[in-house]
Amino acid sequence: MVDIIPYQPAHLLKMDLRLYERGFAELVESFERYAQELAIDGLSYSGMLDDVPVACAGICPIYNGVGEAWFIFSPRFEIGRPSRPWASVSMAAKRGLKRAFEIGFHRVQTAIPVDFLEGQRLVRHLGFMSEGPMKAYGPNGEDFMRFARTS
Repeated sequence: MVDIIPYQPAHLLKMDLRLYERGFAELVESFERYAQELAIDGLSYSGMLDDVPVACAGICPIYNGVGEAWFIFSPRFEIGRPSRPWASVSMAAKRGLKRAFEIGFHRVQTAIPVDFLEGQRLVRHLGFMSEGPMKAYGPNGEDFMRFARTS
């Protein structure tokens, strides 16, 4: 079973990243600083399997009432597969979204690459709705899909 605990930057820095996330990590100027910026008290969490980080997720406020959801997974578990690790992370994500709306967010959004289908399935499972394509949004000009969930 995955234990859900408050996120710490060290969790992300120690996590074995999947190919997609490794590619992203290479694009940011400082992955260590990025990991630090994700540490929003009460809005970011880590999933630990046998005391090893396998998932990190959270919501970063953009401006009053609007946040950007982020999700980073280890190859140690597969998104969407029926399993105990997936179930506990999914339930935690739903609780986190509920909490975000309770504390004043009216919109949580995220951007998923058009070819990252399992990420799109994940956010749909969490109640996000597609708002359509974002042409050339990615750092290398890739197209993304915008998803959002409102209160």
